[in-house]
Amino acid sequence: MKRLIIIGAGGFGREVHNLAPFCYGYGEKFVLKGFINDITNALDGYEGYAPIIGTIKDYVPQPDDVFICAIGDIAGRKKCVQLLLDKGAQFINLVHKTAGWDRNTVLGIGCILGIRVGISCDCHIGNFTIFQDECLVGHDTDIGDFCHFHARAFVAGRVNIGNEVHVGPYAMIHPNRKIENNATIGAGSFVIRNVKAANTVYGNPAKKL
Repeated sequence: MKRLIIIGAGGFGREVHNLAPFCYGYGEKFVLKGFINDITNALDGYEGYAPIIGTIKDYVPQPDDVFICAIGDIAGRKKCVQLLLDKGAQFINLVHKTAGWDRNTVLGIGCILGIRVGISCDCHIGNFTIFQDECLVGHDTDIGDFCHFHARAFVAGRVNIGNEVHVGPYAMIHPNRKIENNATIGAGSFVIRNVKAANTVYGNPAKKL
């Protein structure tokens, strides 16, 4: 039995802690061990959570440890994941039992799929990408590494999304669009045009800020 360590004990980390017992493999392949977080009193005042067992920078992975990164900030997530990978950490996917994907879709490592996330057929999802509750992804879509999709984001078919893209809650992306690396889609936006690298767009239709 593996023991799951959650990287990050902030608000999103607590959400992932509550998600984990309802994910595939819990109690059969892994159980919760605790958090690692550089602020070691981050859970003070919160009841019922597994303990913080060390700091991210100092923790040494043990043979039966597996990890998931619950840091919402993409740059921070990427930094912490690399730090643990360099120490030999093994990451798993955390997939809620109401979530899933269709035929020929490939999921990377270190991904989180929340409640009722649905990914259609023939998609490719990169490593360490997060889909919060009720996100939907259409067929033949390619999504890169370290992306973050907030609750109820919708991606239509044949969309190409680069690395480290942030998509706000309730945002919608039109079919056949391209979203380049490090772009940000604001909450509630409807993207009908391609989005250039590192641009932030917002509104309906979404426009560059």
